[in-house]
Amino acid sequence: MTLIEIVIVVAIMALLMGSVAMYAIAQYGEAQRKTARMDVQNLMNALDLYRVARGRYPDESGGLALLVEARAIKALPKDPWSAPYVYRLVGGQPLVKSYGKDGAEGGLDENADSSSAAPGD
Repeated sequence: MTLIEIVIVVAIMALLMGSVAMYAIAQYGEAQRKTARMDVQNLMNALDLYRVARGRYPDESGGLALLVEARAIKALPKDPWSAPYVYRLVGGQPLVKSYGKDGAEGGLDENADSSSAAPGD
């Protein structure tokens, strides 16, 4: 093999590896968003257990930490971007939210919020 052939083969391999890496990174971001949605749903289930046991949802001042005290969950999770989940009571109903990668309300793709609110609420 000549040097030119070797360079061409290495360049083709680098292009293939780059495209695979881009696909893997996109899949990692989607996995983070799915994890946040599953965590939100698990927290909502724990909030329902708390309400059944206590007759009400936790107040905002105690927040999700009361779920650990009530043994509805073992530990309080953080979202995939290491931020705490946000808990609010809206009209007496719980709202659990992750603000996504950017940590700010709104956003698209990996910066999009994951919320227990129904779409359009």
